[in-house]
Amino acid sequence: MKKRHTSLALQILLLCIGLVVLAVVTVTIVFMFNLDRLTRVKLETQAHVTMQYLDADLLRILASYTDLVQTAASVINHVVAGTDHDTAETALQDMAANVPDVISLYYGSAVSRFAPNGLYIDSDGWEPPPTWDPPNRPWHQAALANPDQMMIIDPYVDAETNELVITVARTARNQNGEISGVMAADVLLTQFADIVLAGKITSDGSTVLIDTDGLFIVHPDTSFMVEKNLFEEMPHLNRNTILNNRVNVTFHGNSYYCSAPVYGTSWILVSMGSLRELQDSFWHILRLIIINGICIVIISFLTAMIFSRTLTVPIIRLFSILKAIAAGDFTQKIEAQGSDEIFQMTLLLNETQESIKNLIINIKKETETLSAIGNDLVSNMSLTAAAVAEITSNIRNINSRILNQNASVSATHETMEQFVFNINNLNDHVENQSNNISLASSAIEEMVANINSVTVTLVSNTENVKNLSDTSEIGRSGLSGVAADIQEIVRESEGLLEINSVMQNIASQTNLLSMNAAIEAAHAGESGKGFAVVADEIRKLAENSSSQSKTIRSVLKKIKTSIDNITRSTNNVLGKFEAIDSSIRIVSEQEENIRGAMEEQGLGSKQILEGISNVNESTRHVKNDSYEMIEGAKEVIRESENLEKATQEIVSSMNEMAAGAEHIDSAVNFVNEISGKNREAINALMQEVSRFKVE
Repeated sequence: MKKRHTSLALQILLLCIGLVVLAVVTVTIVFMFNLDRLTRVKLETQAHVTMQYLDADLLRILASYTDLVQTAASVINHVVAGTDHDTAETALQDMAANVPDVISLYYGSAVSRFAPNGLYIDSDGWEPPPTWDPPNRPWHQAALANPDQMMIIDPYVDAETNELVITVARTARNQNGEISGVMAADVLLTQFADIVLAGKITSDGSTVLIDTDGLFIVHPDTSFMVEKNLFEEMPHLNRNTILNNRVNVTFHGNSYYCSAPVYGTSWILVSMGSLRELQDSFWHILRLIIINGICIVIISFLTAMIFSRTLTVPIIRLFSILKAIAAGDFTQKIEAQGSDEIFQMTLLLNETQESIKNLIINIKKETETLSAIGNDLVSNMSLTAAAVAEITSNIRNINSRILNQNASVSATHETMEQFVFNINNLNDHVENQSNNISLASSAIEEMVANINSVTVTLVSNTENVKNLSDTSEIGRSGLSGVAADIQEIVRESEGLLEINSVMQNIASQTNLLSMNAAIEAAHAGESGKGFAVVADEIRKLAENSSSQSKTIRSVLKKIKTSIDNITRSTNNVLGKFEAIDSSIRIVSEQEENIRGAMEEQGLGSKQILEGISNVNESTRHVKNDSYEMIEGAKEVIRESENLEKATQEIVSSMNEMAAGAEHIDSAVNFVNEISGKNREAINALMQEVSRFKVE
């Protein structure tokens, strides 16, 4: 069945229209799927901007009230101290008049206004009822609970004006830095309400102001203000989301709700409205996109038609020429027109056609020549194949003989390597034996030196032990003399104790004598006063003598105790000296025995050292002989290796020759086959070339 043909112009037209339609449809679908997201994103952006502007406007209005209160709080003490009550009210009235919506500016002292230093001043001259006192008011209590901070009291309805009012309060300090009272201002929420109600995110939306409990402070319907609660009127709203102290946008159905805190206060702005306005604007954009897409499709259709016709006319001409070339007719040519890529392609096609025509003519000529050469090649290749087969057979015979020789050389080489390996092992054992003998010789020499050193040390120790024994005997004799002297001191100290007892008795008698003299002087009256003085001095002398006697007795007792301890220690030392003398005699005897043993060991070590020297000399002769055997074996191995290498090179060359001969044989047979095929191909080529029309 013949395949249906579709024109290139139609394909280009359909492709252009399809791409444009696909682009328009894709944009439309993407826009429709993202319509809700785009609406929410645009609303969130617009909500953040609106809430920021609202917050800035509210803070600007609020700043004028806080600045007024702060200024009044900083100067109130100076005003009150320097003027009377009426002048102070006038000053507050002047300050309040400069700020719009301020109903009154007033000051209450930290203590009750009924206290001796209590005070209350109001800019509008209001006189409070008898039971009204500033410390009981919420604004006064909130400011004192938060010193030096600006406090904004929740709004309330003023009893006189029936309007919504807030109170701004701050503590005031005197010259000593102590809190003297609270300055406050009542402010109408008129400007606040105007700014809040005017701030809309969308044209159909509305904005309210609530406190942290959800109570409406500003609402388009004044009946809601300070009366109704947002969360009760709209229970679907999340309280935590609305009151989380940041800008939040939530959606419920086709409505939006945006909340934002008013910084510096406990109020929250809540704006709400419908998404219909934003959705309508996006639908309008979508309609414009669809209309523009339709226009682009129409323009693309017309442009594609013109472009496809311009492009396909020269291509159709090229198609007719290519159809003739496919039939073997190279005599036709294409008239090239224009300057575009198709013109360049037409020129190249004409050049290609001319080149192919010349090629076919040359092929016809060369084919006849190749036919004669192919016949000669077939006859010559048959003779060459027979000669190459004979050469290959001879090479195989030579190669087998060389392989046998190579096996013999390899066996000889392995035997010599094993011989060298055994000699090397023997040489290693000899080397180890030589090293061990050298180490043993060094160790024995060092041992002989140590034995001699120990013998000298023992001789010296014998002399030292003898000196120690003599010294110990001298020490023991001296210590015995010291013990005798100590016993003599003990006897003398006992005599001193007896003398001290006599001195104690004399002091007692002297004291008794002084007492009798004092009694007699008292009986003599005025004439005995001089004798009384002498008696008193005698009494003092007796007391001093008694005291010194007691001290001497105590010292003598301590000396006696010490001497007793020394005596016991001396006896112990004498016992130790006797034990030392006995040990020295034992050590002296052992030193003599050790010295005799060391002298015998020194003689034996010298004999061992002479035997090791003889063994070491024999080992050196064996090692030299093994070195000579290794050198001779290595020379044999080198010659066998050279012979093996030469044999391997011959074997490799013969293998290469055999492989080359086999390749030549295969190649000759292959060329012989190709020659026959070449002759057949030349005949077929001549038949095919004769089909082309070139003249």
